[in-house]
Amino acid sequence: MNRKLLTVALTLTACAPAPPLIEGVTLTMNPNESAPLAGVLQYSADLSVRPRFTLSSEGEEDIVVTDAPANASGPTPLLGMRADREYTVSVSFEPEAGGAAVPGGDFTLTTPPLPDDFPPIEVTTIRPARMEPGYQFVPTMRWTKRGPDREFGLVFALDAAGEVVWYFRTDKSVNDVKRLPNGDLIYLAGRDGRMVQINKLGELVKHWHTTGIPKDDLPEGSIPVDCDTFHHDFVLMDNGD
Repeated sequence: MNRKLLTVALTLTACAPAPPLIEGVTLTMNPNESAPLAGVLQYSADLSVRPRFTLSSEGEEDIVVTDAPANASGPTPLLGMRADREYTVSVSFEPEAGGAAVPGGDFTLTTPPLPDDFPPIEVTTIRPARMEPGYQFVPTMRWTKRGPDREFGLVFALDAAGEVVWYFRTDKSVNDVKRLPNGDLIYLAGRDGRMVQINKLGELVKHWHTTGIPKDDLPEGSIPVDCDTFHHDFVLMDNGD
């Protein structure tokens, strides 16, 4: 009887997956000034893992972030931090194939304050029971006595308390924004026919431009579209276009 139990125990031990090997774990604030509230996790693993973050800040409830994509390396963006705060962030890695999580370390991050010209936000009503989970992304235009400021563009994200937890600043007005299935954002820029896709770190992923209005400052690789301009709205089709 004892021999049978020992054999079963040895078999189970042999079948247990080896924990992933994680190296080069760092967590810093995003160096891209266009999206300075995001954190950037770097790491290298010998198999696909999903980073998990626990954010702690004095006077606030802990935030657990579990929606990071599974991968074998970074960079992985971290969202959810409010401006002008100090956070302690605990990082762990969960193997995509299953198994116990591996600790990645504890880090301290200090977020910058919002810019002086950031639009003021006043929360008048909060009804948590009627709210969807997650963040609300808001495109913003700045108006002057002469009309909209076409050299100011801003998209920001609010948490459930109406606090800014991410923003992206650009030098062209932002008219509409949508979140793509992979987490990237796509928005209409300016008034001369531009559509821009960025990731959560504010980095350019794709750029489209219309051919009907001449432009002299297109980024390399911009995709031409045969029409005059884009305006007001766009729709993601089933085939991904």
